[in-house]
Amino acid sequence: MDKRGSPDSGSPLLSFGIISDTHIRSPQGDYSSPYAVNSKANSRAKYACKLLAAQNPEFVIHLGDMVHPLPGMASYDPACKEATALFEPLKPNLHYVAGNHDVGDKPMPGSPAAIVNDDAMNKYSAWFGQQWYTFDAGNLRIIVINSSLLNTNSTAEKEQNIWLDAVLEQSRDHRIILFSHYPLFVHDPIEPEHYDNIAEPGRQELLSKIKRFGVDTVFSGHVHHFFFNQLDDTNFFILPSTSFTRQDYADLFKSTPAAEFGRDDTAKYVVTMVDVYPDTCQIRVIDTDGNQQDDSDNTPIKTAYKRPSNKNLTLHVRHPWHETITLPYNGPMEEFTRKQARNDYTLLRLMQMGIYQLRIPLQDFTNEASRHRLEAAANLGFRYTVICLQSAWAQLPNALTGIQYAITAVEYVLPNDFEYWVYPEPQGPQDTPVYLGYAASGAHSADTKTPFFHTVSSGFPLHELNTALDWQQQHETEMQFAGIVVQIPWEDTLDKSIEHVNRALAEHRTKFIVNLKIGKNNPAESNFDEQAISDRICNAITAFDSIDRAELQLDTFMSLERGYAPRTGLVDRLTNLTSVGKRIARL
Repeated sequence: MDKRGSPDSGSPLLSFGIISDTHIRSPQGDYSSPYAVNSKANSRAKYACKLLAAQNPEFVIHLGDMVHPLPGMASYDPACKEATALFEPLKPNLHYVAGNHDVGDKPMPGSPAAIVNDDAMNKYSAWFGQQWYTFDAGNLRIIVINSSLLNTNSTAEKEQNIWLDAVLEQSRDHRIILFSHYPLFVHDPIEPEHYDNIAEPGRQELLSKIKRFGVDTVFSGHVHHFFFNQLDDTNFFILPSTSFTRQDYADLFKSTPAAEFGRDDTAKYVVTMVDVYPDTCQIRVIDTDGNQQDDSDNTPIKTAYKRPSNKNLTLHVRHPWHETITLPYNGPMEEFTRKQARNDYTLLRLMQMGIYQLRIPLQDFTNEASRHRLEAAANLGFRYTVICLQSAWAQLPNALTGIQYAITAVEYVLPNDFEYWVYPEPQGPQDTPVYLGYAASGAHSADTKTPFFHTVSSGFPLHELNTALDWQQQHETEMQFAGIVVQIPWEDTLDKSIEHVNRALAEHRTKFIVNLKIGKNNPAESNFDEQAISDRICNAITAFDSIDRAELQLDTFMSLERGYAPRTGLVDRLTNLTSVGKRIARL
């Protein structure tokens, strides 16, 4: 199955919901957690269930950790009773996955809780039913397993394995989606065992089955954060919680942690819809923002969220988005081992805003780790504009070998001095449009009456457009550019700039990529006016949607609150949507 197509904006074959890690507690109170935020789990779950029900899912899967007390605690049964009541809006088509808080931890040395056992599983089944099972929805075959059992060498694990082998064999004519509370892996399939993955040999045994039977997608919870991986033809999603964020992952973000040292990052609580198309399953996360409803509040939630589409917007992804981060070992979860992870919220937020066109430097295609992530993201529908400096033009063909299908444009960036301009040889990806870019510099604008701006930015100023057009016409018998990159500085009036673009399009047959700048020309000045920024971006998106031969680029994805030209972007340094990003997601 080819998953490399762009996101389908048509009607899905069906849509189902996912909720994860609600961690509901006994309403009478219990001692299952020392963290203050856990007291909000029940009221957050109530809101989240109503929000998910309002999306009218075909069915709903709970990815596990329905409750927080462990099966050996006296508060387990009262918590389970409360959970089944709170889940009422999602019934009757609600299905459960056994989590480690529900049945016990996987068998791991140094595990912070009791390991899964028969008594715990019996208590679980009395409240939530089967621990491994399957059902169909259209051509989907849903398979649910109890991942705590893997590597226990128990009778229950052997029974589950025999059942799973039989079900997979019978499912060759179905699209298979597998649900497991524990992820098989977080960073890569050969990572060492830690608290948040499945150890060997169970991991490779299950991965082998996933590959052999062509499992479409694997969904997991447990980690309380979003992660995405792609292996062979299978997408692996780890989905966030509705209750709290795991503070051991706070080191993923180069920012002051959220409340409770990273445990209460309210912007990361979500429910998820999965839209099933003929060739892909696309997730659509819906923020709950930590909203709560108390027991006396029975106000229904009627808001249904649609998949946004900003297909004509390309985004500059300036910050590293693929780097591997080694987290500190620090109990209670990891006292003896290290684990690695990536901040995949970049991908999640882009999907939330319906933005799938990214502007990426050529170096990201020559680095092995980033190249792997580019290929994985391409399976989610992401496409790339490649920044290629004039001096790197000869490297382009080799750098893009094997990933040409995901390249929508190349920017050939000329240096700021005209005397050093070199017209490119006709090479590069076949059938990929090449645009004439420009490293606009302050070098030629020195003025004794104003400070000198030691800066560089992307695109020809509109008033210098003829210089580029004349130079291109001098080489009209050589390689033809698809268009020219121009820029609209923050200081320029948007309406007048758009008029200028329209006049130029009327006069010339070329196309334009229009770089809309949010940073100010003076790199010492900041721009944190979120209302003005969102107005300008949304007005530009609307205007350029109706302009032929012009594509809009936005120069800031993640906010820059340090460095040059500080400014608000679409996400903050915790990779949460700013008010600007939220507005774009509603377009």
